Amino acid sequence: MEKMNLIFTSVVSALPFIIIVVTFIVVRSVYLMKKRNTGLKDWLMKEDAAEDRRLTSIEKKKCPDCGTTFAESVPVQKCRKCGYELMRTHEDVDAYLNFMHKRYLRHVIPTCIFLSFIPILGFIIGLLYLKTVIINPFAQYIPFVRRFRTTWTLRMFVVFLAIFQILPGFGAISVPLVAYVKYWFFSSAYLEIIEGKRKDFARS
Repeated sequence: MEKMNLIFTSVVSALPFIIIVVTFIVVRSVYLMKKRNTGLKDWLMKEDAAEDRRLTSIEKKKCPDCGTTFAESVPVQKCRKCGYELMRTHEDVDAYLNFMHKRYLRHVIPTCIFLSFIPILGFIIGLLYLKTVIINPFAQYIPFVRRFRTTWTLRMFVVFLAIFQILPGFGAISVPLVAYVKYWFFSSAYLEIIEGKRKDFARS
């Protein structure tokens, strides 16, 4: 009974922080939706099996037409076998970013909130989970130097939140915060590289 009371107290004390973080994520998502000409209902409810298969192939760094692995660590490139042009249009970029953000909203945030209530172990599991489902799909298309710099920029912040996670109540937002910051850093780096490539193509 004492354990149940402790868990209940922890959850209640964490609720205001969880609400603040989730509200921030929703507000940020609405802003992104306006930029990508889509809506919350589409992100949460819309399903397109054929499109999801295509984007899952890209997420695995494979050509959606022939299944060949893309050779370069850049988001704009051609398949060396069939000539498929990766991220050729703004629509292609928006589709991939929306695909990843849908996963972030549907799966990553709820899982991270749950893991935040497990001291230390939950944080470690959360980092591994984030790397697999939300970081690697962007990081594999970022050149090594940029990826290395982005990773090390985040290290101190992650260490601070790992310590912060052991505090009752406050720790409940640690993994969701790491999820948001890592997701934002890597998706922003990915998008900047695409925009840089397009400017280079326009000048040439």
